[in-house]
Amino acid sequence: TLSFVNLATGDTKNIDTGLHPTSIIVNGDKAYVANTASDSVSEISIVDKKVNRTFPIKWGKMNLFGAMPNSLSLRGDTLYCCNGGDNSLCEIDIPSGTTRGFRPAGYYPIQAQISSNGDVAYVVNSKGNGSTRRKTVHNAHDFEGTVSFVPLTTPIAETSKLVAENNGWNR
Repeated sequence: TLSFVNLATGDTKNIDTGLHPTSIIVNGDKAYVANTASDSVSEISIVDKKVNRTFPIKWGKMNLFGAMPNSLSLRGDTLYCCNGGDNSLCEIDIPSGTTRGFRPAGYYPIQAQISSNGDVAYVVNSKGNGSTRRKTVHNAHDFEGTVSFVPLTTPIAETSKLVAENNGWNR
């Protein structure tokens, strides 16, 4: 859920979004919430305190179970989602609410910042290029993260094909 809390009175209004909301970004009177376990993004009206629309993460007509959108960035009418489950940066066209396509990132991307000119996304990947596993203890902190420089000027159809191949969506 997403909660609106009046700090002066303590009054709270909860809104059901998707499962496991992990990121929020605000643009004017709208907020966008990444729903990691629902493989979707919710568009919230801040004024009306309700979900306006839900954008499923799709490749063509295929719903992508396990895409795991976990972080959001915004530039113009484009919403960028770090999809940890398919190791990509997903682009969503906000006016239509549809997925434009995907760009390859590193292993489990968790945050992206878009360059000021919009040509590059700087993507932090939590699991990096493998691990620095110790010989005796294995835990989540053994991974060494990386940063990917993702060009946003390459046609999205080309990069989407590569992400589809990497994830076996063409089977």
